[in-house]
This record gives sequence, C-alpha cells and structure tokens, in this order.
Amino acid sequence: MSLLGFRHAFTSVSELELAPGIHVDVASVPVIALLKMAAYQERPHDRRKDLGDIAIALEDYVSDDDPRRFSNEVLEAGIRYEEVSPFLLGRDLAGLIDEVESRSVTRFISLAMGQGDGGMTQAVMLQEAPIPSWREHPDEYNAALKAFERGLTRR
Repeated sequence: MSLLGFRHAFTSVSELELAPGIHVDVASVPVIALLKMAAYQERPHDRRKDLGDIAIALEDYVSDDDPRRFSNEVLEAGIRYEEVSPFLLGRDLAGLIDEVESRSVTRFISLAMGQGDGGMTQAVMLQEAPIPSWREHPDEYNAALKAFERGLTRR
C-alpha cells in the first residue's frame, strides 16, 4: 500500500462536530481526492468505487452559492460556471502537493481521459460517476477533467 499523500490527512483537516461537544478532524476534500487517485492507480480493479467518489468531488467541491465561483481568479481565467468546481479543486490541491504527488495526479488525469490503459479508467469512471450528464455528454466529463488539470497548474 502506497502512503502517497497520506501526510496531508493529518495536516489539511477540517473539524466536524458529530454531536454537541464531540468533534473530530476529517481530511479535506482535496486530500481525499488525492488519496483516492493514488489508491485507484495502485489497485484499479479493487478500487472502482473511488472513481465515483472522485467524480463527486469534481462536480460538487464548490457549492452553487460559494462566493469563490465568482472570484476574480475564476472570472479572469474564463472558467465556465460548470467547470468552476473541478478548477478550484485542482487549484486547492495544487497548493498542497509536492512534485511526486503532482506526477501521480497528472497520471490519474491521463488515465481518466482514456490514455494509457486502453480507455478502461475513463469507461469505469463514466459508469461509476453518479453524474448522468457525463454519460450523455462525454464532452462535459472531458471539460471537467481539463478544468481540474488547469486548476492544478495555477498557483
């Protein structure tokens, strides 16, 4: 089992209140996405569900009413409304990861775009993603991945 990205599970956390007076630290969404990308690459046949979870992170990282959707950075970059969530997920992840982790994320993006494994990861991700519009309009899926990749390169 690879520990790639695991260090962030302790440093990039949010406090969650389970009940009054009971708090736990949970890893941030960018960290969970990183860990799932690494886990999937290590054991793709056993980690198919991770692709659905990554899809949810890409689609729902930023809520519809989050002010970051309309930030100067997003507007100046010309990011379409539908692509803001994956773009900001990539940008926030870029601020955490080192060069080795970045290479792993880049490798995952290539796999998710159908390169390097005969399109298997792309097909499984579209199947596992609870986002019907991606299956109906694969160009939306590709646009989300490209926005995520674009966010990774902005610092």
